[in-house]
Formats: sequence, C-alpha cells, structure tokens
Amino acid sequence: MIAINQNEFLDKKRWLNISNYIYKNVDIQNINLIKVKFPMFSIETAKLSNCSFAGQEVMFDRIVDCDISNCKFSDINLNKTSVLGVNFVDCQFSDIDSYDLDISDDVLFENCSFKNVKITVSYVVADFKNCEFENVTFSEVYIKKETTSLGIRIKNAQLYRV
Repeated sequence: MIAINQNEFLDKKRWLNISNYIYKNVDIQNINLIKVKFPMFSIETAKLSNCSFAGQEVMFDRIVDCDISNCKFSDINLNKTSVLGVNFVDCQFSDIDSYDLDISDDVLFENCSFKNVKITVSYVVADFKNCEFENVTFSEVYIKKETTSLGIRIKNAQLYRV
C-alpha cells in the first residue's frame, strides 16, 4: 500500500494518467479536500484516516474495500455513489443531501455521527453500531438488514416510505 500526501492527492495529472481518478491500494492520511474543484473519483482497497472532505465540488463515484477512520464528510455530493465493503469508524457526516446512494450489506458504520443528512431514493443495507443520528431524513429509501444494530441514538429523524 502506497502512502500519499496532500500534494500527491491533488496532482490531477498523475492520477488521470494512471487510473482515471481511481485511488487504489493507497494509504491516505491527513488530506483536506475542502471546496476544491476536483473531478469525480473512486477509492478502492485503501485506508483513509484523519481526512476532511467538504463542499459540493467533492464527488465520489465508488468507495470499495476501504477502512476509513476519523474522517469528516460535510456538504459533499454523494449522488449515485456506490459504497461496498467499507468500514467507517469514528467518522462524521453532516449537511449532506443525496439521492440514488447504494450502500451494500458489507458496510459498517461504527461510532459515527450523522447530522443534517437527507437521503432519498436510495438502497441502504449497512450495519450501524453506536451511531448518532440528528436531524436525519430518509425518504423512499430501501433499508434491509436482518440484524438490529445496538447503541443507535436518534434525534429529530424523519422516515418516509422506508
């Protein structure tokens, strides 16, 4: 796994030429992608820690087989994003309004917080453990999980056609 820093992460020419903006087999730490105009990208078989992603200019295509910890996601564009085989631990999600989000059954959110999040017309099968939801809206979201997660705290949530 290759460690990359802030400058390497933002080097558009390097990543476009190598892999169509797919960050694969990388260890990404302390990256701040805040309101930076950046093309849609994917992250595969990677580790992310202590990163911040903010602003509608930040768009993910796919997040696959990753361990993500202590990261902040705020006001990002998750429309039509696929999330598969990902462990989110101690992450914060805020001010997100997304549709057509696909989160598979092998995704875990543990000790994460969701504040001012709206998800519509999406498919969510993830497991949530010790997560907090505040001012969250799920509308026309298909949620399927056979087991019940423990330690979930919900404040001001709205569930429509779930």
